[in-house]
Amino acid sequence: MFFCIIAPFPRPDKRSLAFSPVLRIMGSGLPRTRSAHEEEARTNMENKPKLRRAVLAAFALYLAVLLALLFLRRPGGTGGWNLTPFETIRVYFRIIRRPEAWPGSLRRYAWVNFVGNVVLFVPPGLFLPLLWRAQRRFPLFLLTVAGAIIIVEAAQYLTSLGSLDVDDLLLNLSGAALGFALWRLCLARRKKAR
Repeated sequence: MFFCIIAPFPRPDKRSLAFSPVLRIMGSGLPRTRSAHEEEARTNMENKPKLRRAVLAAFALYLAVLLALLFLRRPGGTGGWNLTPFETIRVYFRIIRRPEAWPGSLRRYAWVNFVGNVVLFVPPGLFLPLLWRAQRRFPLFLLTVAGAIIIVEAAQYLTSLGSLDVDDLLLNLSGAALGFALWRLCLARRKKAR
């Protein structure tokens, strides 16, 4: 039934579907052939429990540091909220683009928030696909990370330790997607080296 919606032609083989960019972006429920490097990465992690435990420990340490940065500080955050996409990002760019018009502390705040919101969420793009096979599918990975970020943003708002800002979500997702792309690049280079 799904094929009739996409193309009324005879059903193509699974390999051509696996490389179809439209279907890959849509994340359809069709069976997907694994590339050799994905299969090798899965096998390496599953056959090496010490390596898996080490990666899990590193991920737990990352989560502890992240939660400390986000929640173990003095209350007194703005407690505000912004649901307009790119509003805060535009303000950051305005401050960064014309530094002479803004005090130094505000410039530093804009840089730290802009870069920090991206960089802090690069590690999930590396850890999640390494640890859980299902997270190797980009749509599911992005949905998982988005759900976690929304929970963190809501908790920051409710505890007055930060604000609920849709731009934080966008910047965090950008960082996670960058981490995921780095993971894929590492796999491709490793495969090429062999």
